[in-house]
Amino acid sequence: MRTTIICLVSITLTVISNTAKSQDVIDYPRALLFSPGVAMRSGAENVSSIQATIAKYEDQLLNYSWSSEKTFSGKLLGVTGRSLKFAFLDMPIDYFSMVVLHEWYGHGSRYRELNVRGVDYGYEWPPPYGGGGGWASYYSSPGEYSTQERLSIWIGGLESQQVLNRILR
Repeated sequence: MRTTIICLVSITLTVISNTAKSQDVIDYPRALLFSPGVAMRSGAENVSSIQATIAKYEDQLLNYSWSSEKTFSGKLLGVTGRSLKFAFLDMPIDYFSMVVLHEWYGHGSRYRELNVRGVDYGYEWPPPYGGGGGWASYYSSPGEYSTQERLSIWIGGLESQQVLNRILR
């Protein structure tokens, strides 16, 4: 049983380490778009560009391997290091980028289209440093905005994710 577990762990570490080394770095052109209404398309493009730039410099600063991975302990160190980098650096940056896109460029673009005033945006620290949430809220009098307008604001957050998906294809 113990030999089987050691073999499975060794095979998994070998596959992970070879996959991480064999990945080609694709450097897509990045652009920052400026639009008067701070629209979803420009927001998704900007979030994608900024996130890709951060990832590029982060990968240059913190390489994929820190020691030779020819031994089991070297592979274990490499996998552990990459896992920690993913959990404490990559994932929080990705998560926070999506929250900003959803709140500011999703709901927020609808607020700006409808000329809603007094909008409150808030963000929490991303996991594992905090709850990771965000909000975009406003105060309005009853009947000030129609049901369709309120629905468009609500759906704007989801729509911003779809706009980003089209850019990433």
